[in-house]
Amino acid sequence: MRMDAEDNFLNERGRDFSLGYYINDAKLLGLDEEGQALYQITAKRLETRGEAGGLLLEEVRVEYRPHVDIAWFLTATRGEAPRNETYLDLQGRVELGRQPENEGNGTIIQTERLRLQPEDFIATTNETVRIHLGQDQINATGMRAYLKDNRLELESNVHGQFSP
Repeated sequence: MRMDAEDNFLNERGRDFSLGYYINDAKLLGLDEEGQALYQITAKRLETRGEAGGLLLEEVRVEYRPHVDIAWFLTATRGEAPRNETYLDLQGRVELGRQPENEGNGTIIQTERLRLQPEDFIATTNETVRIHLGQDQINATGMRAYLKDNRLELESNVHGQFSP
């Protein structure tokens, strides 16, 4: 068996390279205790994070299933789901949106980073947020959204512009 410098390099560095996989146009389902679909995560690309575990996602969308009766959805440029955790970290043009009720105006919350705990129906960030309520707008730093209760807590530097 012949061994050259390249083989030696790969043997020494092989510990740093772990086999992984990727999926284009991925769909993941989060299940409740009874095995019923609770939410769906779609991503243009999903790949594993190597030995550290977890998933990296690109062009992410999270939606709750209709039977859960949560009208919120999330989109982001990127996402990360760490191994053995129950949250999803989203970043890059994150939007948390709520469908309008009875022909009313919907709600769009924009930020650069957001942590979603999909099974607890909670979204949080310490970043600047911009909230669009139809023509009205609120800016703040830090937010906690309770999606099941349709409740939003803003932490600091809250400023708003409202139409008469």
